[in-house]
This record gives sequence, structure tokens and C-alpha cells, in this order.
Amino acid sequence: MVTLLLASVFAILRYDEAPSRSRLAMAAVVSSLAFVVKPGCVFAILGAFVALAIARRGMRRAIMSGTFLVFITITLLPTLMIYLHGILTGRFLVHQAEKTVLPQLWVSPFFWRHWLNNIEGTIGFIPFIGALLGALLLRSLGIARSKLLNTDAEHKVRPEQEIGELVNHSTKTIFLSSDYGVPLEYHGLLSDVSWPLTWDLGWEGLAGLKSPIAQERFNTWYAKEAPNYFIIMESLREFERQPDLEAIPFKVSESVSEQ
Repeated sequence: MVTLLLASVFAILRYDEAPSRSRLAMAAVVSSLAFVVKPGCVFAILGAFVALAIARRGMRRAIMSGTFLVFITITLLPTLMIYLHGILTGRFLVHQAEKTVLPQLWVSPFFWRHWLNNIEGTIGFIPFIGALLGALLLRSLGIARSKLLNTDAEHKVRPEQEIGELVNHSTKTIFLSSDYGVPLEYHGLLSDVSWPLTWDLGWEGLAGLKSPIAQERFNTWYAKEAPNYFIIMESLREFERQPDLEAIPFKVSESVSEQ
């Protein structure tokens, strides 16, 4: 999935540097393959293509151009046909669509509230608003590329490295983290599984799935791995939102909270 996504963005950059029919076709075909493998790639792919097109032609001309229509059609059509065939025939993808295609989220305060939580937890509202204003300035100045420098990157990863050392880089851990423990696994040199967040539990309800209590979930999905550590990242707020977690009788349990 990642390889196809990178290949897609690379092909889009090559098309932007020297537009031609052959390069447009290559970018669209590779993008369609990435979309088939992982539909979530479409946001990065279309974002890259549209951003470069707007920088080159302006908003209106980019969206109304024939090349954009060709690109988006070739990119989306194969996957949409596969999904449509699977849903209409009932042979496959029906249950998957029931879980992932949730149009009711668009009118759910739960959905938009957690989008705001993600923005706040990832970069903060001030940088986000600055990025939006910057996008408008980039359009007026005609600048297509920029370089982001994060001067405190080392400071941010140091707690994760310390946690990895504290648990002896264990492979028998459970993470409770807003980013599902991915940076912790990488920088802390440890691994295992993440515990669902409150918005994951909310998604289960919206999808019509049964949401078991914490003890049942632990027994079903986690107990067989005999985890030694329960790691809580960022703060205890997420842990406090799931009070039934306290009832799980960990044989060997430690909580590591990153302040």
C-alpha cells in the first residue's frame, strides 16, 4: 500500500514537471492501483494532484480542466466498480461496506468533534489556521512547494525512547494512545497491540456492532498474548473515560503515562 502510494505521488510529480498524455495516464493508472489496494490513499493522492494543479493553473481552471476529470475518473472507477459489484451481488464486501461506509457520520456531532480533537492533538488549532491562511498565500504567490522544519522533533520523541527503555523494549504490551502507539513502537523499539479509544467504541455503536465491556474485550483479543505492560500515553483522560478498564485483573501490569 505504501509503495503504491509513493509511486502514485511520484508519478503525479513527474506529470506536473512535464505534462504529457503518457505521464498523465501513468499517474492515473498507478493511483487507481493504490486506491484499489487501500481506498484511504485517495485523500493523499487527490490532494497531491489537486494542490499541484491549483498552484499551476489556479483554483477554477484546475477543478474544471479535462485532465483533472480524466485523472479522477481513471483513479476512482476501478475501485467503485469492484465495490458496486460486490454489494449488488452480495458475494463480498457487503459486511465491509456496512462497517466502513457510514454516511450518517456527516451529520453526527461525534464525528466532527473528534476531527477537532485530532487537529488539536496533532498540531494544534493555531498552526492549523496558519496552514489554511498559508495555503491562500501560496496560491496568490504561485509557490507549489514548501519545507516544514520541526525544531523540537528530538524533544518530542525522547519520552517515547525512555518508555521503551523502561519496559525493556517489551513485545507484550498494550497501548492506550490517541495515535494507537505507532510513534511509540518506532521510537521506543517495542511492539504489540493498541486498545480502542472512546471514539472507536463510538464507531462500533454507529456501525451497529456489539461493544463488549473491557473485561470481555480483553479476554477475547488480548489475554492469549499475556501482556506485561499497559501503557497510557499523553494523559490519563482517555483511561478515565473507560472506567471498566480498572476491572481487568492484569497479572503483571504497569501504566506509563507521558507527561
